[in-house]
Amino acid sequence: MLDSLRLLAKKVSYDELPHPQGHLDVEVMKNVFEWVGKRPTAQSLENLGVETSRSGKKYPSNGGVLLFGINRMQLFPDSQIRCALFAGVTREKILDHTDINAPLPMAADKIIAFIERNISKEGRIGRMQREDIPQYPAVAIREAVMNALLHTDYAMTGCHIQVAIFSD
Repeated sequence: MLDSLRLLAKKVSYDELPHPQGHLDVEVMKNVFEWVGKRPTAQSLENLGVETSRSGKKYPSNGGVLLFGINRMQLFPDSQIRCALFAGVTREKILDHTDINAPLPMAADKIIAFIERNISKEGRIGRMQREDIPQYPAVAIREAVMNALLHTDYAMTGCHIQVAIFSD
């Protein structure tokens, strides 16, 4: 917490700090940039904070490693996302679980797929077709997942993102 406050006083975020041991996965970056209709360039990677320069040398930033790091799980083991479906209202019996270690841009889809697979759906019979209505609106699920991924303090150790679904 003190380290975070010191960075805040300097107007620097943890995500912007260089990570000399980090290595970026160029293919993942290309795929993610292509997904939004862009191409990664040295300038865009620096503008977005994926890479940073220190003493004339370029390094991946902590944020860059978290998003696109080849060795992300070694450097940030708490960036793993744990998803579980529990029987009842306690954590005693697990019915389904998965640990997600995918790069964070791809992790969102995997988390949402786990949630959608494990929440209840109401079937509405229409004139010609059945429509499945999920327990929670898709936009609410997406917002919760994105908030968890984007607002987690990855500088903190000993905790990770958890998705827990209970019968209630």
